[in-house]
Amino acid sequence: MSPPRSPPRLAIDGGPRRGAFPFEGRAKRPTDGRARYRLALLAASAALSLTGCPAEQPQAPDAGAPVAPAAPDAGPIEVVRVDPVEPVPDPGCSQGPGWLRLTPCRRGPHVYAVGSAPVDLNASLGRTRATEQARFALAEALDQVDKEGQVTVRRSEVPQVHRCEDVLYALARIEYPAPNLPACPDAVDDPATTPAGCPEWTRGVAWLEDGAWVGVAQVDGIKNPVLARNAAVNRARHAVAAALEIDLAKRERGLGAVVHPRPLAERGSEVAECAGSVWGKVVTEGR
Repeated sequence: MSPPRSPPRLAIDGGPRRGAFPFEGRAKRPTDGRARYRLALLAASAALSLTGCPAEQPQAPDAGAPVAPAAPDAGPIEVVRVDPVEPVPDPGCSQGPGWLRLTPCRRGPHVYAVGSAPVDLNASLGRTRATEQARFALAEALDQVDKEGQVTVRRSEVPQVHRCEDVLYALARIEYPAPNLPACPDAVDDPATTPAGCPEWTRGVAWLEDGAWVGVAQVDGIKNPVLARNAAVNRARHAVAAALEIDLAKRERGLGAVVHPRPLAERGSEVAECAGSVWGKVVTEGR
């Protein structure tokens, strides 16, 4: 007799094309022991690549080489990472945006939530972890995390990231009906502090602007300037992909994330070198 099937993962679908809940049952969880073992090996190897052995670096192009565009025929790539779950520290910033202490709330068509992560390895990883914590907080506030701690979040924005000493805070929002949540205070509009000498767009991660998605990423620790610029722009593309769809799962070891990058038409890209990091920005076509 075959074992009972797991229920489908719940999903939050932000934006005007929302449907009834759950939207679809495309659960990507393994259904047998061998598949679970393969997923565990993949997560372990991904975690090791973040903390340990450096991968072989391709030969650097000429110093004046432009940033490489995304391959239009690239297939989807799943990226799995497992990070420790960190409690939200009590913000002790004397100067900072008022939304650091924000609890989930609603303003207009959007729901807002805050996530945080320590800057223990590097700032770019801390930004990613804080962003995922904020998106998971959105799902929890809307009571859309299934009994196994999993949810798929689509079309979520992270317009603000703020660093307070060694902690990064991310403000996330999603267009979703939530009449039972309290109204947001005006502090939700407070701007985060722009990194020293950087353009204002470095304050965010992914958001909609003039009908297009904007993605931003930070790169640390890559000494070759050409590789660092390429990595920053490619990670910015990844930030847009995560905004469009990300699978999150709360596990005993931490919060796991699976992103499904897809080729997107782009209006352009930009690179800034400031505050000791390299920053990449991409603007994609359409919503």
